[in-house]
Amino acid sequence: MENTLTTHPHITHAATTLHHDHHNNKHLIAYTTTSPEHRDTPPEELRSYLAERLPAHMVPSAVVVLDALPLTPSGKLDRARCPRPSGAPKGPVGARRRHRAKRSSVICSPRCWGCPSRARRRGSSHWAGTASCPCSW
Repeated sequence: MENTLTTHPHITHAATTLHHDHHNNKHLIAYTTTSPEHRDTPPEELRSYLAERLPAHMVPSAVVVLDALPLTPSGKLDRARCPRPSGAPKGPVGARRRHRAKRSSVICSPRCWGCPSRARRRGSSHWAGTASCPCSW
């Protein structure tokens, strides 16, 4: 994604980080620097640019335009000093986020040959529809 961002004519440097919001949801954030004559490039334009070139799951939730990327003394991106984006992060462009339903599964011993979950893995439907595992494990 960083390489795709730097192909935009106004972008000089780009970096991405993963931030967690107060609900512990993960959001991909892009940080960019622009050439001096293009400091007013709107972040929405950059998100749209990425949405045209990348799959929806790779489009960042927010793009933050900075004067300079915060660097450590060794020249690497200082992720701790990257500012949080203002406002609520957006979902992927052109796609809605779906909440994943948690699956409940019965955990059985790997030595169990008669339980419904093992039967499904083998392609057998003998125990399909039973509510409990008939094994003694």
